[in-house]
Amino acid sequence: MESSRNYQKNPIEPLIEYCDTLDPVQVSEALSRLAQKADAIAIVATDHPEVAQTIARLKQRGVPVFALLSELPAGGQSAAFIGQDARKVGRTAGWAMRHMTDPGPVGIISGSHRYVCQELYEIGFRGYFREKAPDFRVLEPVFSHEDPAVAARATRALLAEEPQLRGLYVAGGGIEGSVATLRELGRQDLFVISHDLTATTRGALIDGTIDMLISLPRRELAERTVEAMAAWLAEPQPPEGTRQYLLSIDIYTPESV
Repeated sequence: MESSRNYQKNPIEPLIEYCDTLDPVQVSEALSRLAQKADAIAIVATDHPEVAQTIARLKQRGVPVFALLSELPAGGQSAAFIGQDARKVGRTAGWAMRHMTDPGPVGIISGSHRYVCQELYEIGFRGYFREKAPDFRVLEPVFSHEDPAVAARATRALLAEEPQLRGLYVAGGGIEGSVATLRELGRQDLFVISHDLTATTRGALIDGTIDMLISLPRRELAERTVEAMAAWLAEPQPPEGTRQYLLSIDIYTPESV
């Protein structure tokens, strides 16, 4: 909201709606509601034909939809993507894990492969080890469905099945559950990487539960989103194609927070 208030060229009134489900029908309904009040919409959503159909319909009505954090390639109808290069994020996690722990099994917890960014995190992570460190064994992902309780169970099951696990990459939502389980089990021998600096992850960095965070520059995300929306609406004719605005990758360690 601060970025919209600080935008100097035109007055902007932000409208924010939270959708606490990945269900594509409910996401599409939320998009349709916002389109009745907004000139442009930015959304974090999974890639699904139902969502793509709604985005295409809104585009025809002159209401552009901007994909935040995770691309929405189905149908190719989003006005722009604003986020990080997810494949590079995954490779960065792989690089850090290779250099910070010994060869052996490493695990990955993903939220949902419907999030294109999370699918690309895994692709980049696996690709790095395949190319640079084949003596590591990347396990099949387990899924948190963006739910802390599910993430806690997934973390516990993974550690039980792989007692020699060397590293863990928590690449999806529900990190609160993974952190709680790692603390409970006292597994500070693991090298753990996760995403985004929050109150939970900051505390986990400080006490050694998490070793590294790959984070999103939130202010830059907000500012680029407002600028991209304003630029699209200022065009005399709706721009063709999907524009890309790639953001920097921030790294946090226990010594930098």
